[in-house]
Order: sequence, then structure tokens, then C-alpha cells
Amino acid sequence: MIEIVRIFWGTSDQPFSAPASLSIPVEIFGIFYFPSYRLFIIGITLVICIILWIFLEKTNLGLVIRAGTRDPLMVRALGIDMRRIWWLVFGIGSGPGRDWRVFWQHRFEVFFQRWGLPCW
Repeated sequence: MIEIVRIFWGTSDQPFSAPASLSIPVEIFGIFYFPSYRLFIIGITLVICIILWIFLEKTNLGLVIRAGTRDPLMVRALGIDMRRIWWLVFGIGSGPGRDWRVFWQHRFEVFFQRWGLPCW
């Protein structure tokens, strides 16, 4: 699989760096400095987690998803097509995964270059 990727897209990476406004280190509790880009990523992750939690707890679709994870046969008996629901859950889960890759790509470039692997 890796060889197929190398054949089609090559082995050279696309350079990616953090935005200049997020490259400034932030002093935490007067003890140490932490990159503001990572704080930004942590904040975005918390926001996504809160939005997903609200979605699953407060909407009718969230109720169907939660019920389908506990007893899919009963949900199917109620006339809900669980295949469509699982496709939707897959889409909801893959969206943040795509965004996570964009945010952390510059960290993985260093790792993959160190091991001689292609970086996506």
C-alpha cells in the first residue's frame, strides 16, 4: 500500500508550518512556555468534543444513535434504518479526523521524515 502511494504521489513532502500568529510561545503559570499553536489545537479539540456531546445528548438523532448502540435490533423494530444512521455516524467521525490531520500535519512530517516514510 505504501509503495502504491509512493508511485502515484511521490515521496516528497509538502512543507507546512504553523501560522505566524500562533507561533508565539505562551508562558503558563510562570513556570514554563508552551507553544500557542498547541494551545489552539487543544481549544479546538475541546470545542469539538463539547459540540459532539451536546449533539448526542440533546437531539433526536443523538437519541437514535445512543439507542442504536445499546440495542440495534429494537431500534430497527421501531422502523429506523440503522444502516443509514451508521453511515451518518461514520461521516460525523471522519470529519474531525480530517480536520485533526490538517492541524497536526506539520508534527507528523518530522516523524515521517525521520523514519523515511511518505507523509500522506
